[in-house]
Amino acid sequence: MAPVRWLQLALLVPGFLAVGSLRGQVAGSPAQGAVAQEGAKIQVTAQEVLVDAVVRDKHKKLVHGLKAADFEVLEDGVPQQIRGFRLVSGKQAGSAVAQPATPGAATNPAPTAAPQKQRGLDPLRQIHLITAALTMPAGPEGRKEFRDGARALVEQSLQPNTYMGLYVINPYSGARLIQPYTTDRSALLSAIDRLASMPGPLEDSGDEVLTMLNSQPYTPPLVPQQGYGLFARAGDLNSAMGDALGEQASQRSLFGLVHLVKSLAELPGRKTVVLFSTGIQVRPEDTDIFRSLISEANRSHVTFYAIDLNSVAMVAELSAARAGLLQAAAGSIQMQTNSYYNGSDSMGLASASLHALSEEYLGELAESTGGFKAMARGELDKALPRITEDIGTYYEIAYIPESGTMDGRFRKIEVKVDRPGAVVQSRSGYYALPRLPGQTLFPYELGALNALAAAPPPRAFPFHVAVLRFRSGENATLFSLAYEIAGRDLKPAIDNQHKRFDLRVCFFSLIKNEHGEVVGTVSQKAPFSGPLTDLESFTRDTIVEAQPFILPPGRYTVESAVVSIEQNAASTARTSLVVPRRAPLDVSDLVLVRGLEKTSQENARLFDPLVSELGQIRPELNPMIAVHPGMKLAVYFQVYTGAGAQPQIEIEMKRDGVATGRLAAKPLPVPAAGVLPYFTALDVGQLSQGSYVVEVTVHQGSGVARQSLAFEVSEPPSDAAQNPPRARLR
Repeated sequence: MAPVRWLQLALLVPGFLAVGSLRGQVAGSPAQGAVAQEGAKIQVTAQEVLVDAVVRDKHKKLVHGLKAADFEVLEDGVPQQIRGFRLVSGKQAGSAVAQPATPGAATNPAPTAAPQKQRGLDPLRQIHLITAALTMPAGPEGRKEFRDGARALVEQSLQPNTYMGLYVINPYSGARLIQPYTTDRSALLSAIDRLASMPGPLEDSGDEVLTMLNSQPYTPPLVPQQGYGLFARAGDLNSAMGDALGEQASQRSLFGLVHLVKSLAELPGRKTVVLFSTGIQVRPEDTDIFRSLISEANRSHVTFYAIDLNSVAMVAELSAARAGLLQAAAGSIQMQTNSYYNGSDSMGLASASLHALSEEYLGELAESTGGFKAMARGELDKALPRITEDIGTYYEIAYIPESGTMDGRFRKIEVKVDRPGAVVQSRSGYYALPRLPGQTLFPYELGALNALAAAPPPRAFPFHVAVLRFRSGENATLFSLAYEIAGRDLKPAIDNQHKRFDLRVCFFSLIKNEHGEVVGTVSQKAPFSGPLTDLESFTRDTIVEAQPFILPPGRYTVESAVVSIEQNAASTARTSLVVPRRAPLDVSDLVLVRGLEKTSQENARLFDPLVSELGQIRPELNPMIAVHPGMKLAVYFQVYTGAGAQPQIEIEMKRDGVATGRLAAKPLPVPAAGVLPYFTALDVGQLSQGSYVVEVTVHQGSGVARQSLAFEVSEPPSDAAQNPPRARLR
C-alpha cells in the first residue's frame, strides 16, 4: 500500500493518477549508480542535500563552464564539502554526467559520449515538469493576465520531454487539478481558456465526497491534512470551503501549495511551478506552515516562479499599506497592555494591509526556492524566456551536511560562486526533519513524533481520542479523528509583564496499515492565549479538536500524541481501527455532543461530517457523564439509506441489558443524497449511577442497520451547577 498524507480535500485523485501515469512512462529507465560513477545521476540519500543553482552575469546572461571548485556552499554559515556536481543544460541534458567533487581540484563536465543505441528515458536528465497554477480569487483583469501569460508559457516552454499540468488554488477548493500533466499543446491551451473564463472561486458540492469514496480505481488512503480542511490523497492536494480572508482559507491555500509540492516530490528532475497570483496570505500563526512549504519545495527539488497579477499601481499602494500593517500590529500590542488605548481602527488598518504582506510572501516563496517574481504587466515578456532558460540550464550540487542531527531547526543554505559580478539563484534552506514516506512533516510535529517513538510511552496528562466512522463508499470510508483534553491538565506559559497566558497544543496521529507502514498522518496545532483574568476560566474548559480523513477498507492502528509545547510534555495513545466495506443501509458511529459552534456555510468545512445545519459539533469523548437534575444528553449520528421503501428508526437506552427508555419506530424521510443527519436528546437527569448503552436501529425494506454507544453515569462534582464544564471552541 502506497503511503499517504493527511490532508484537506482535493478532488485530485485524477491528478495523482496523471502523475502516476507519467511515472509509469519513465519507470523502465536503467538503474543509476552512485555519484562518482561516470554517466550516473546524482543520488540523494536521506542525509544528502541536493541544491540546484542558476548563475547569471551582470547582464543577466546564463554563465556556463563553471566547475565545482568555483562554488562554495554554506549551511548555517558552515562551509560544506561538495560531493556531487554537474551542469544540466538543454543541449547537454541527454549526456551530462555526474562528477566526483575533489576539494581544491577542478571538475569539468564529461565530454559528450559517442552515439549509442537508443534506450529508455533518463527522467532526471531528460524530463521536465512544469506546473502552471492560478490562485483565486482573481478578478477579470487578473484572469485575463493569467490566460495570456499561461498560453505564452505553453508556447515557449513546451519543449520535447516537457510535461505541463494546470492547477487552481482558491479558498473554496484549496488546490484542484484542471489539466493532468501532458505534452498535448492544444489540451493545455483549452484548459487555460476554461480556467480563465470561470467567474470566480470554484465551489464543491457534497456529491463530490461520494465520488471520492466510490472512485475507481481506488488508490490507497485519502487522509485529511493538517489544518482546517477536507480530503486528499497524500501527495495530491487539498480542498475545502471558507472565507477568502478567514483563517481557514489562509491555511487551505498554504496547504494546497504544500501538497502540490508533495505530489511532485517522488518524481525525478527539477520541477517548476509557475504561480500566477495576487499574493499569498500568511497569518503570523501560520508562518511555520509557510516556512515548511519552502522547506518541502527545496527538499523536493521544486522551484516556484511567481507571476504577480497585481497592476503596477496596485503594487505602489501595497507598499504604503505595508506600513499600515506595522502600525496596526503596534497598536494591537499597545491595546493588549493598556486598557485605555483605543484600538478600534487597528483592524481596519490590518485589513487594508494584509494584501501588502501577501504580495511580499509571494516573492519570498519564489526567491527562497531558486526562482524569482515578475509582474504580469510589463515584465512577463522578459520573464518567460528567462524561466525557460532556468528550466533547461542549471548546476546541480550535492553535499552531506556537517551536522546530521534532525533537530527540527531551519538550516539556511547559501551558494556562492567565484565569478565577479555573477548572481546566483538558489534555495534558501530546509527544516532538518526526518522524512516520513509520502508525508510532509511540520516542525511543530517533531515533538509528537519523538513522543510516539519513546519507550515507555509518555503519559504526562490524561486525554481522550476517538476515531468516529461516518459515510462509506465503494472503496473508502470517511472518518473524524477527535481529541479531548481538560484545560486544567495543561500549564500555559505566563507573561506577568503583559498579564497574559499562552499555550500551544499539537494534536498528532500516525495511521499505520496492518504491516506497520505509515499510510497517513493527522495533525493540528492549536494556539490558546488570553489575559490572566481568563486563566481560571480556561482551566475549567475542555479543549476539543476534530479532523476528517478517509481510508480504504482494511486494518489499521492509529498512534496519537498530544503535546503541550510550552510544558515540553506529551501523552500518547494507541487505537485499533477496522475499516469495513460499504453496506447498502448503514448508521454512522453515535456521537455524544458536548456543544455546538455557530458557523456559516461560507466558513463550514463542507465535507466535515461533524458540521451540521445547526453548526459545528464538538464531540464528548469522555464516557463518564456527570449528570444533574433536568440534564439532557444530545446524541448525533447519520443514517445512510438507499432508494426504495421509507426507512424506520428506533432508539433504545439500556442499563445492564434492560431497557430503561425507548423511542418507538417512526418513519424517516428519504434523503436525496442518501445521507440523513439525526439529533436526539436523552433525558439523563434522573438516571442513577451505572453503565448504559444507547442503541439505534434503522429498517428499510428487508435491510437492518444497528449502531450503539456505551457511557457511564456518575455523580457531578460539587461545583458543577455553578461552573459547568464547556468546550473551548476555537
